[in-house]
Amino acid sequence: MDINLRQTFCLCWALFLITVCHSQCPNPATFEVVPEDEYDRDFRSVTPGGRPVGFEFKILYYEADGQPNPCYEIPNTGDRRVEIMAEPDGGASSQLCVRDQLGRELCDTRIYDCRQANADSLNLEFFCDAASCDESDVRMWVRFAVSPPADELDPELWCDSRDTGEYPSSLAAPLPPGVSLKPAPPAEDPTDGVGRISGTPVLMVVMLLVAVLLRVL
Repeated sequence: MDINLRQTFCLCWALFLITVCHSQCPNPATFEVVPEDEYDRDFRSVTPGGRPVGFEFKILYYEADGQPNPCYEIPNTGDRRVEIMAEPDGGASSQLCVRDQLGRELCDTRIYDCRQANADSLNLEFFCDAASCDESDVRMWVRFAVSPPADELDPELWCDSRDTGEYPSSLAAPLPPGVSLKPAPPAEDPTDGVGRISGTPVLMVVMLLVAVLLRVL
């Protein structure tokens, strides 16, 4: 009896959490994954409509505007891990937050997490920490990736192999024309060549003088 009650309670609690999440994100978007071998690493892609290193541009609207928070549904996540990455656009210092349907939250100025999914799909909602966001919209970049099936690669090992520093802000702009980061060659000593050139005739004169003195003696 106790086991049945416990199972019933767990089921009701799970349904409650899912209902709460769906009420906050009634129409979650599906993230369009860019294959990693097709990532755009050109800094000029860091603009709305671009997909720099697979990221997608989003706007987190100021809550007073009445707009819903950015929400995503990541499918096919059973027994897999999901990599979550997000950062404000343009180096802003706003602290972003992300929450899944189980209520797990993470807040930071640059979000990185590789979490185990506990369902066949993972719902994620981005929101702003009221203590750190200005009273304005926040432009942001987000990206998700799902680990291969567990029978192909251990999800934890997959997480350990990920590049945790690859964000749109990590793309470097090209140098201006005529500017190079190559080290300049060392400057030559202007007296160095003179010493080598003038030293030879001096030595010859000394040798001639020695030869003359030997004949005289």
